[in-house]
Amino acid sequence: GNAAGTQVEIRNLFSNVPARRKFLRTQATEFGHIEEVVRVAAIVRPAIAFTLRHGNREVIRLACAARPIDRISDIVGLQVVEHLIEFQGKDVDNNLNACGWISEPGFCRRNRRLQYSFLNGRPIDSPAVAFALKEAYSGLIERGSFPSAFVFIEADPSSIDVNVHPTKREVRFSDSNSVQQLLSASI
Repeated sequence: GNAAGTQVEIRNLFSNVPARRKFLRTQATEFGHIEEVVRVAAIVRPAIAFTLRHGNREVIRLACAARPIDRISDIVGLQVVEHLIEFQGKDVDNNLNACGWISEPGFCRRNRRLQYSFLNGRPIDSPAVAFALKEAYSGLIERGSFPSAFVFIEADPSSIDVNVHPTKREVRFSDSNSVQQLLSASI
C-alpha cells in the first residue's frame, strides 16, 4: 500500500561490481543476513512497523509494538520470552544506564545467536558486554552454554570509540570496567 514510511528496493546490487560478486555466498545465505539486519533494527525500534519481502513472498511483518519486550516476542517467539528476566541498572557516576532481558539459567543455548546488544539505540558487538554476561552466569550454566540476552545500554557518546571496526559494530568504552561491573551487578 501507500502507507507513510520508507520503502527500500534493491535489485542486481553487484551487477556492475564483479569483484564484490565473487565474495557473495548463496542467495539463501545472503538473504539470511538481510533478515538479521531487519530483525536487529526492529528490536531497537519497536514503535516502527517493519515488512520484508523477497520477491512476492512476505518474510517478515512486524506491527508497531507498545513495549520492546513485545517486539522481542514477535521476533524470537513467546516460548523464549516466557523464560526471560528483566534487569535494570544505573551507574550515576559514569553516566551509564543498562536494561534489558536475559534468559533464566536453565534456558540457555549452545550458541550466541540470541545475544543482542545495543548502545544508544545502535546494535553493537562489545567484549565488555560478552564478558559481563559470562561473569553474571558464572557457576550457573555449563561451559559452552550461552544465555539469550537483549541488552540496552545508554552512555555518554564521548566515552565511546565507535571507530574500532569499519562496520562501526564493534565499540570500545573508555571505561569498559564500569560497563562490565554495571551489567554484571544488574544481571
